[in-house]
Amino acid sequence: MTAYPRIIRFYLIIGVILFLLFGCLKNRVTAKDIMLFDFENDSDLNRFAWKCRTRFELSSEQKNTGNQSLRLEFHPSSRVGFSTGDVPKNWSSYKCFDLWVFNPSADAISIYFQVNGYDSSGEFIRLVTRSLQIEGGENNISIPLAGPKAVSREIEALQKIGGFFIYMQNISTIRVLYFDSFKLVEGAG
Repeated sequence: MTAYPRIIRFYLIIGVILFLLFGCLKNRVTAKDIMLFDFENDSDLNRFAWKCRTRFELSSEQKNTGNQSLRLEFHPSSRVGFSTGDVPKNWSSYKCFDLWVFNPSADAISIYFQVNGYDSSGEFIRLVTRSLQIEGGENNISIPLAGPKAVSREIEALQKIGGFFIYMQNISTIRVLYFDSFKLVEGAG
């Protein structure tokens, strides 16, 4: 008689485990927003490659989320900015790359955003180089990764991201911008 209740308990436990397992697998399918950089501590700064003639620091003056942002001075140069490869390599399940920029000047400033990747043969490619007009004050920027205005219509290219580069070109005076909330936003195109 003691063997019969053990078998029932065994099958009940297996049933519960299978129910939980299939429930978890079903929920795995959707992507989540990923905050790449929020500039809340110095470790974010260590993940970037800084170009000469760029001065940077964490600042509490202008911010979108949290307590700090990245204050960046672009000094006169033909090309100056920062880049990183310390990002997820597969962006195919995200619909856009978002960032927040504050321009303390009343004048609009042009910056460039470049996403780099690798083609099917492993060759380095620029998936996009986009000019962004940064108006005075707060700017919420969203760069599509899927759909008609996408960075790349080739899903394969979005699976081999090498990083991104933000820069200015041919500037003759020091320009200051504050950056915050670099993130990949969920949803496939």
